[in-house]
Amino acid sequence: MCPKTARTNASLTPAEARVLALLASYRTLAAIGDELGIGRPTVKTHVQHIYEKLGVNTRAEAVKRAEVEGLIPAQKERR
Repeated sequence: MCPKTARTNASLTPAEARVLALLASYRTLAAIGDELGIGRPTVKTHVQHIYEKLGVNTRAEAVKRAEVEGLIPAQKERR
């Protein structure tokens, strides 16, 4: 996946926003799916869309971008 220009948080769907919040907890995709009541393949699809929309390639990059964009609380605030 090539890095792209990040879009605004308005482009994340509510489901993607829920997955993004849990990505920051570094749970497995299966655990995220269990918590949200959706399958792992659905979580994986949401993650792919999140990465595309944020213009990132990894979970760590997604979490950092989400913190910078104010989509999730900064790590210190989550503890």
